[in-house]
Amino acid sequence: MREVSSDEMTTAAALGILDRAVDPIGHWWLYKRVLGDGRVLYLQAMLGNNLRISLSRHEHDMGFHSNYCFHDVREAWRSALGWDGEGDPEGWVRHIETGRRRPDGDAEREYVRP
Repeated sequence: MREVSSDEMTTAAALGILDRAVDPIGHWWLYKRVLGDGRVLYLQAMLGNNLRISLSRHEHDMGFHSNYCFHDVREAWRSALGWDGEGDPEGWVRHIETGRRRPDGDAEREYVRP
């Protein structure tokens, strides 16, 4: 995963807020990026301060095949901006499809919850 500066995260968050203000129905994501293999990464706001990175197979597919939940807003933004889509992003606490969980985003403490 590439390094992401605080300035880059702040700029991306501000642009996401502007996009939602212009078209709040059409822009339900905070951030969207097409990955090198054509998959699309979406950063979405969830309940509370939680965020989720969701992946779709291509830009016109709204069926997500992988969803990573984050409790730490900065970690979510850092992963959304810096992750290349290979393996897992850093800092997530729950992967919905597999039941994997990482307390405090710590990969060393990963377990599977049925």
